[in-house]
Amino acid sequence: MVIRTSTNEVDKNFFTPRDYQIELLDKACRSNVIVPLGTGSGKTFIAVLLIKENTSKLIAGKRAFFLVDK
Repeated sequence: MVIRTSTNEVDKNFFTPRDYQIELLDKACRSNVIVPLGTGSGKTFIAVLLIKENTSKLIAGKRAFFLVDK
């Protein structure tokens, strides 16, 4: 379930990144990284944050996508 505010953004109080997720996001913003975390540790959340971070850098007409297995 996604909680949305009136501005149509995800409520930041509901999804708060942990310190290690912020650290990995910072590294991913600077270079290519592999995130070897266990199940339920927030790999998808980090990927979504990275896509959101890079959205402002995308040239008009370009798209970002996230592909998963199953």
